Amino acid sequence: MYPNIYDEILEAIRYSPRFFDNCQTEKFEEYLSSLQDNLINLRKSYKKDWVQADYRDIKTQAAYLLAYYPQYAEICSDIFCQIEQEFNFNADFKISFLGSGPCPEIIGFLYFLSQHSENNHNLETNVFDLETSHWQSAREITEYLVGRYNQEHYINIHPHTIDLCEPRSPDKFSRIFKESNIIVFQNCLNELWQQNIVQDNLDSILDLAPSQSLFFIIDRRYVSLLQISNFLQNKTNNHQNFVIVREYQEFGYENLQKTSFRVNIPEILVSNLFDNNVDGLFLRKWKKYCSIILRKN
Repeated sequence: MYPNIYDEILEAIRYSPRFFDNCQTEKFEEYLSSLQDNLINLRKSYKKDWVQADYRDIKTQAAYLLAYYPQYAEICSDIFCQIEQEFNFNADFKISFLGSGPCPEIIGFLYFLSQHSENNHNLETNVFDLETSHWQSAREITEYLVGRYNQEHYINIHPHTIDLCEPRSPDKFSRIFKESNIIVFQNCLNELWQQNIVQDNLDSILDLAPSQSLFFIIDRRYVSLLQISNFLQNKTNNHQNFVIVREYQEFGYENLQKTSFRVNIPEILVSNLFDNNVDGLFLRKWKKYCSIILRKN
């Protein structure tokens, strides 16, 4: 049985010198309550088609870790479960995560591997984000969780800074993308404003990727996702070596098979961070998302 991910994140935040350990709040409960404004601001931002959030703020990172991280990890795990037959997860492979921030996808993917791969893996994982340096403290939480959720696989996490709104930004990482058998692009499209440039860069990444690689886009139903969906459809229409494995569609957690990864939210969060009477602090039980999966033959 895997530990409760909320409990693990709470424990890591409580004893992290960059989060609670470094603040003047007397009680941990008071610290959690002090994150409410940060969570409200995050949720206001995420309601828009184009997001502006200050991830340099350590309290914003803490609010993200507690409110979004567990669900994003779970979504990633669910998506891989749905396409298990499309890839040989028992073979050696390399994986890259784009726009990954604190990298919840790594925990979701490790959970999937623990259930569906018979072999132990030495995983080379490359993570890309515009705010890579600012997310370092939160990524340390991920490194702690890797040890708690993973006994079978050795994982090496290599962080890189990339601006997908800058022309030809993938070029300096061409070797990495040429070796990436799986590329995951989750929950960041609405932070990329220059869609034409973003599409050109994604096109470059797809062209660099090796044959039989899989490319995932997982996000909410933003305008940017619809634009990317049309771009990928045109890509497959014009190039026979690209196939859409999973058409654009929308899912809700209530329609998915439940796994042991879905856990109860601890009472300390229910009492001190979330509040169903305040807009922006609702305790969300379901997370709706969309996915597009492309294979390069």
